[in-house]
Amino acid sequence: MPYLIAIESDSKSVKEIKESWAEVAKELGYEFLLFNSLLEFSFEFEKPENINKVITLILIKYEELKSIDITKQIEDLKLKHKCEIMLSIFEDPLKPLKKSSLLPVRNIIYKPFDLTILKEHTRIALFHGQKVRTQFVHSAQVHAEIESLKKFKITQLSEFGFKLDKKYKLELNKPYKFYHPLFVNKKQQHLWARMVSETEVEYELYFCQMPIVVLSQIRKKIATSNTKVKYPTWTGSEVNEQFQLTIALQLSDEPTVAALQDLLSRNFKNITFLAGKAIDPKQNSPAALRQA
Repeated sequence: MPYLIAIESDSKSVKEIKESWAEVAKELGYEFLLFNSLLEFSFEFEKPENINKVITLILIKYEELKSIDITKQIEDLKLKHKCEIMLSIFEDPLKPLKKSSLLPVRNIIYKPFDLTILKEHTRIALFHGQKVRTQFVHSAQVHAEIESLKKFKITQLSEFGFKLDKKYKLELNKPYKFYHPLFVNKKQQHLWARMVSETEVEYELYFCQMPIVVLSQIRKKIATSNTKVKYPTWTGSEVNEQFQLTIALQLSDEPTVAALQDLLSRNFKNITFLAGKAIDPKQNSPAALRQA
């Protein structure tokens, strides 16, 4: 009986491989084994009773191959066991796998695994060189969004937003996800910003859903910067009708209200302020303000 081998130490990934491979192995008449490391696998299959066992496929985690020459390690593994190789890796948009298309592997599977995709690509790898009809993917009701990563240059930065060069097309009023070391917050590595206006040379964007931790990081960056990035000039936002705002300040401390009005007025255009005493719940409801 031929073997499918998975080299994986992450407990969640191990559980997903077991769940995904159980059906494939049963259907095609394979037996599958899991090992925590390449060393553990090599030690087991160098035993006299295992040396002649047939291995058809090895799914190995990328961390086991981190060295100067990953390609050679994969080729040596393929040659030694006369099998196909698939690579598993945690996706990191800030540190993408370089030259992945040149690696001598049947496929690269990103973690956390999509069980349906893992099943299908395992079948395709096992039938390498044959025409394989999809069995799992075509019948699955899957709804997903695909991210297309593009590299922009930030030309100016403030605690409200930033400007980008116009290397790629962005749509007015549409939110976009941006990855940058400044935006790291626990496991999240991104921040949302909406394109509010553009000039001939750059886009202007305002932050959306700003976490306090990220705001502090941005403020530190601005405070230590010696360039014009400290004081961006927002030249196009006044032409965007969606930013003609009415802001209600329900605060009793007048100096605080005055400071907030000054701060917002210096950074945004077309703002009308309502003081707490002047607010009428009937006349100044969100619906009434939108109609006005």
